[in-house]
Amino acid sequence: AANSVLKEIASSRSQIGQKKSLVQCNIARLLEKEFILQMKTNEKLQYLKESQESQISVLFHLVEDPTTHTITKESLINFAKKNSIFLTQMDCEAILRRLDRDMDLSLIHI
Repeated sequence: AANSVLKEIASSRSQIGQKKSLVQCNIARLLEKEFILQMKTNEKLQYLKESQESQISVLFHLVEDPTTHTITKESLINFAKKNSIFLTQMDCEAILRRLDRDMDLSLIHI
């Protein structure tokens, strides 16, 4: 009888060990999938950031004064006229004031 109980305990421990190994394998697989997902997400975010920076650069070059490579009130008015957008000088000054860090009413793309 004692021998039978010992065999049952050994069998239970073996099953517990197998289940524990299976759980550990599943956790390892989940961690690997999470790591891959995180890498893909970071790649997508980097692509979006580069794409956004590229779009900002293109937009800046469309509006800038080609001689000074800055966006000024005049270059903003010229861009608006070329694209049939009605902007007053006050509108342009307001736009530049909101974006201009050094308050010289011109923007430089860095």
